[in-house]
Amino acid sequence: MNPKKALFVINNPGGFRAILPVLPLIESYQLFVTEQISSLVPESQSKQTLPYYLTEADILKILEQQKPSVLIVGTSVPSSKGGNLESLFIQAAFKKGIPSISVLDHWCHYQERYTLHKTLDALPQIICIMDTKAKKEMLSLGFPESILSVTGQPAFDSLLSNAKDREQCLTERVNRFPVSSDQKLITFVSEPVAEDYGNKRGYTQHEALEILKFVMESIPNTRIAIKKHPRESNDFFSEFIINNNDFFLSDTAPRDLVLSSDLVIGMTSILLIESAMMGIPTISFQPGISLDSDYAMMIQPIPVISGVNPLKEAITSSSNLNSLTFPYHETNATQKVADQIKQFM
Repeated sequence: MNPKKALFVINNPGGFRAILPVLPLIESYQLFVTEQISSLVPESQSKQTLPYYLTEADILKILEQQKPSVLIVGTSVPSSKGGNLESLFIQAAFKKGIPSISVLDHWCHYQERYTLHKTLDALPQIICIMDTKAKKEMLSLGFPESILSVTGQPAFDSLLSNAKDREQCLTERVNRFPVSSDQKLITFVSEPVAEDYGNKRGYTQHEALEILKFVMESIPNTRIAIKKHPRESNDFFSEFIINNNDFFLSDTAPRDLVLSSDLVIGMTSILLIESAMMGIPTISFQPGISLDSDYAMMIQPIPVISGVNPLKEAITSSSNLNSLTFPYHETNATQKVADQIKQFM
């Protein structure tokens, strides 16, 4: 008899960061990731790389070859590259009688993540969710309560211990980044808005960065690190920094970069939430957006700024944001997610 094993399938960087802490707690598993995740996987971690687009027959063949006792997937926005892959695996697993678990990593796009042809037609047996806020929002959208398990988000388990490293990161940053001791460091957290949404949001990451450049022209002694999303091309950013000496691309690990920063600016990235939870001044800049829109609401209570003057004011008085605390209280999420998986092994 074959030993029971878990099969992990992950297409999105956020989902990978949520699932990575769980892997050491699972005795037997196989990890499948798409190309955009492959470079994020530690060298010591075995993996197989999947193409972004597979047919149902391809997926059924993989499931037949692997014979998992449980499937675990991350989640993706369907408009992103390979965005339907995890949902296709959920549906294929259902046809083969294999239980499936999804690990949610962000408070947004709930329905889209579990929809292929009609709303919520790609639901797993269990969705591990971040907190009761997510549960309330998902119930209002028609998710069955029986499949929602409030486990917390595993990537957040280490935030408090990471936050203790902030003083050391600030002390050492002149040796790690092109920043002098009398300069401030701002991190701009990019994300593939243009690629995933087109003009749907009313802005793109490129437009947000161009406005930030305009604002920074009147703010001296500050450098801006750009942390691009793994799915974004280098082309725009490489050309941008050639013409803007105060900006530079950083390949430093996200949390190390955030902990080394005086201020973190982004749009709706989960890294903004992590930054705020670690006590770093953090703002969401979404040019022209209505503050009661879904895109603004998904990142609150992080301050959302939509205009040029408010952005300049927030940057120059960023120390006033230190009191922000993100209302997340779940603990031991890694173990709770692992326990959900182990019940099928």
